[in-house]
Amino acid sequence: MTVSLGLKHRQTGEYRDVPISPSEPFRKRWIPAAHALGLELVPHLHDGTFTVVANEDIPKILEELERLREYVAGKSELAWIAQRIDNIVATFESTDPAQWEYDFG
Repeated sequence: MTVSLGLKHRQTGEYRDVPISPSEPFRKRWIPAAHALGLELVPHLHDGTFTVVANEDIPKILEELERLREYVAGKSELAWIAQRIDNIVATFESTDPAQWEYDFG
């Protein structure tokens, strides 16, 4: 299985998928790094907690992802995580939560 960000257009039903990580690397790399930083939401991106992301959770998720990005930026073996975070952030920045519904899983 893979962990991804899903987007569903509220009017058209169009669905997009933004890959984040295969499940095992997410558990072995993302979660320990998130715990090391004391992040609360990022460790749950894979477990069904966010089958629908509440609009009020988006800023907190983005803030935690930015903290995680800073943490992995200097670690060459984790550079792929920074790239995936950039993709997630770009997705949120290029879409309107009034028009799109988001989910992680």
